[in-house]
Amino acid sequence: MKKHLPKSLLMCLLSVCSALIFAQPGALDPSFSNDGKVWYDFGFQDNITDITQQPGDDKILAVGTAITPAFSGKLLVLRMLADGSLDPSFGNNGSFILQSFNESYAYSVRPMPDGSIWVAGAAANDQFIFSVLLLKLTANGTPDAGFGTNGVMTYDLGPADDFCYDMEIDASGRLLLAGKSLNASFQNEPCIVRINADGSLDTQFGIDGVARFAVMNEDNNFYRIALDAQGRIVVAGHYALPITPDGQTNLDMLVARYTAAGMLDASFGNGGYHIVPISQQYTESAFALGVDASSNVYVGGYTTQLDFSFDAILLKYDASGLADAQFGNAGIFRFDENVQDVFYDLKVGSDNKLYACGTTGGFFFDDRDFLFVRLNLDGSADNSWGENGQFVTTTIDTAFDEANALCFQSDGRAILAGKGFTGSNNDAAFVRYFLSDETGFSSSALPGFSCSPNPVVAGQSLKINCSNPSSIQNIQLIDLQGRLIWEGHQVELSFTMPSIPAGTYLLRLITPKAVQTQKLVVQR
Repeated sequence: MKKHLPKSLLMCLLSVCSALIFAQPGALDPSFSNDGKVWYDFGFQDNITDITQQPGDDKILAVGTAITPAFSGKLLVLRMLADGSLDPSFGNNGSFILQSFNESYAYSVRPMPDGSIWVAGAAANDQFIFSVLLLKLTANGTPDAGFGTNGVMTYDLGPADDFCYDMEIDASGRLLLAGKSLNASFQNEPCIVRINADGSLDTQFGIDGVARFAVMNEDNNFYRIALDAQGRIVVAGHYALPITPDGQTNLDMLVARYTAAGMLDASFGNGGYHIVPISQQYTESAFALGVDASSNVYVGGYTTQLDFSFDAILLKYDASGLADAQFGNAGIFRFDENVQDVFYDLKVGSDNKLYACGTTGGFFFDDRDFLFVRLNLDGSADNSWGENGQFVTTTIDTAFDEANALCFQSDGRAILAGKGFTGSNNDAAFVRYFLSDETGFSSSALPGFSCSPNPVVAGQSLKINCSNPSSIQNIQLIDLQGRLIWEGHQVELSFTMPSIPAGTYLLRLITPKAVQTQKLVVQR
């Protein structure tokens, strides 16, 4: 494994850091791996598909896939500390990789109050036929020997490939898994599986533990699952229509609600579901889903344009399943900044804001960035968010960055997780953001640290004052997005301000024992 920066010094510094924290909503959190970003390499190609915070502490759980140089996918679970470093008390120095299948993928993770961890996904047998996979880990990241075989159980739902892409846990502790199952006609059926805590199928749910959505064509799926305030099950994905006359695949968004017994809820939409054509003859899919306290449903994903570019979209349905025509623009919030824009996850915040993450950039392997959007619940722009009043983008390293999952932390900050191309391969990537204005003080590690003048004009001499100037190893200027603007390795206590745009910055002093940061206003 490797990280994008040598971290031993700075992680230690940040752990004892005393600083002034000043951030605007959507800014990168510099207390997370020193610049708000971190990535890890598990050997070849890596991707994170879900992320969450453990109950009762600040540790972060994430799951995905580590692909070997032989192109074999291996289920990956990792746990990070609050500063973004891997937790050495978990698994093998912070990660667990499942080796017992030809192929295995993790798509969803749910920690439990007792410290145990559920991971759901799919695994292939010796004939490379996939089954739904459920893994149970102990709190220290080892397989739970009391569950299944070495902590693993698999489920065959049909005659061929079965996948689980998302998971929820109901009030009775039963696991609800959403995904797809290939039927005897070689059509993928969107399905929900309910599993008891001991790993057995709950035969009181649906038919023999499985609720299936009837289909007419091949490519159908449930990608997301959520529970509303009434305990009803909401799912989202896509539904296949016949191939278009000009030979194009035609997928529509699929949104459905089931009763707790696993039957379509006839009080929602069109007999329990909506099949939503955004474009009339091209592909769209729902990868993101959220439900608020009033059981309103928010769905996100993408739609394909005539030039085969992608627009990221969000929709809203009320508790009865009626589309909200006042949401966004005529019922749709559309994000169209680049050639390919996609939402992969969304959350409804406790601040009554709608957050969505994904990717924005060019076609295929062209440059893309993490995308993070915040809206009001009516789909209107939140003008306090980021530099654009609506969205922020973050580059991981060089190209092809994709945020697949989003979680809120208990301190009110948010982490996006996915993958970033770091020059030769994709690594598991994480970015942490402030969600609100934050200003806070703690005890000073450099007594008397100050700078003058403040505000300062670019080109003017800035003087640094502190009680122990010989201890200063480095000095940096960081903007409020967490980006390094200027750095001086041979520190002078008086230096000329570089020619940088006017605005508010963080002046950061680094010593062997601490990092101290102070707000600095630059004027023109």
